[in-house]
Amino acid sequence: MREKDLAPLVRLAGVSCDAAEARLASLRREEAELRRQIEALETARRLRASEALATDVALRAGADLRWEGWIDKRASALNGELARVLAKIEMARDDLARAFGRRSATQALLDQARDVATARRHRTEERGW
Repeated sequence: MREKDLAPLVRLAGVSCDAAEARLASLRREEAELRRQIEALETARRLRASEALATDVALRAGADLRWEGWIDKRASALNGELARVLAKIEMARDDLARAFGRRSATQALLDQARDVATARRHRTEERGW
């Protein structure tokens, strides 16, 4: 193929690769936020457990048990969402690998076409045509 035919493909492959990188980065940020929320719940649970006293009114009224139940449900929901995001990350990594391969391959083809055109130009100049 000629250089002018390949240049748009190289640009398209580059844009596709950049988009795949952006999707993966977005999913990584989502993963980090979910992990932060899960850790905040666990920290709150540990803090409350270390401060609970047998004379605590909330503990005696059963509010702590309800709060613990809410923490468990919320942590379970967040872990489920985290699992879904991690699966999406794996798919996005595969997509990025393919996009990167396409970008590399089209760039290699463009470089090869440029080398061929340069060699052809040099041969023509040597012959004086």
